[in-house]
Amino acid sequence: MTLREQSIPILPVTGRDFNDVGNILKTNDITGLGVFSGGATIINIASGEHCFESHIEINLSRQVISEAKKFAEFIGYGLGRIAISALDVKNIINAPLSVWIEFPAK
Repeated sequence: MTLREQSIPILPVTGRDFNDVGNILKTNDITGLGVFSGGATIINIASGEHCFESHIEINLSRQVISEAKKFAEFIGYGLGRIAISALDVKNIINAPLSVWIEFPAK
């Protein structure tokens, strides 16, 4: 017996952005709420409506990224991944939902 047959709701929780996985969820008839972007957003899967959204304060984001620049090769925030050497924290003007840092394997 499947979860649906038992009326057990499926609540997706992922570090991924809704734009990355929303179509996959909809294609598999998963509706209701989901938690995305590492907990920064709660979204109604069917409508795409944001029910909750929490951004990282801009100055904290800049501080974290400035420290990460000492060790990381790539960093991501907001809409994409960027080489750390190409990033100037003064150009970060919107508070992101998440910041991810890629450290080199040693």
